Amino acid sequence: MKKIKKVIAGIVCMGLLVSFTGCGKTKKEDHTIRLGVYTGGVDHFQAVIAEEQGFFEQHGLKVEITEFATGLNTVDAIVTDQEDIGLITDYAGINRIGSTREECNVKIIARYSTTDSFCTLYVNPELITKPEELAGQGVGTIPGTFLDYFNAVLFEKENISSDQQNLINVDSEQTALGILSNGEAAAYWVTSAAVAKADEMGLTPLLTMKDLDLSMDAYYVASDSFLKEGEDTAEAFLAAIADTQQWIEENPTEAAAIVEKKTHMLAEQVKASLEATDLVLDFGEDSKEHLTRMKDWALQNGNFEEDFAVSDFVDTTALESFK
Repeated sequence: MKKIKKVIAGIVCMGLLVSFTGCGKTKKEDHTIRLGVYTGGVDHFQAVIAEEQGFFEQHGLKVEITEFATGLNTVDAIVTDQEDIGLITDYAGINRIGSTREECNVKIIARYSTTDSFCTLYVNPELITKPEELAGQGVGTIPGTFLDYFNAVLFEKENISSDQQNLINVDSEQTALGILSNGEAAAYWVTSAAVAKADEMGLTPLLTMKDLDLSMDAYYVASDSFLKEGEDTAEAFLAAIADTQQWIEENPTEAAAIVEKKTHMLAEQVKASLEATDLVLDFGEDSKEHLTRMKDWALQNGNFEEDFAVSDFVDTTALESFK
């Protein structure tokens, strides 16, 4: 597993004034958090382990965990007051803010993971043997997710013109692997948890995220109302997550076994996901710049019409309190 970054990276600068929390002290009275997680995601792993190992309880928290099919679903649940804290990834978050800017009442409170090796572009070797052969071939994507961005960067780096870009929409990675193996599609960004399955099916890796200078960050988000009313609770939550991340780093095999016991995922898939991910608890200038670059790209490519400042949708009060 990659080393956990314990730095609370220069909690940015001008304009990242906010309202969230994070602190290492144990709470004497219980506070309830409704936490939405992405099924099979790193945030899901952290929540399951924090609950099983008692880190939430140690920080005076009672956490009600609800699983969702995507990170965007957790944000929808926060907006409708069904959840207090959820997650969002960089590309999905930027597009959600850009398309609902005036009504967006959630704030990013911390980055909890970053990766430049979470996905690998796999191909059907009967159709593709080198990147330039992707022109005109079907490339799988799940619409509205980071895959749209990854594929756009792929086409740009490989100089594949728009009339030669053939995106095929799928509803899941499992579906993508199926159409890849039967030749209906030629390429797909396979997550680390599914790489073993892709190899078993005879698919072959073509490009990595590093080859295209890609990275993906994930963030915890919370509603404005929750942040105003639950400052101590937010602090305690981030403190519990910090303890959980440290424990995962020190006990990777046991961590994977816990997740396997509590979810549908196999321990080896969990370990593969964790090994491809840096667990962090920060929001620094690098995070702001990363989101701003992605926002500028999305705006230029017509994903939404009006520009916005990333800092307007970040609240690191809890993170700044957590030392």
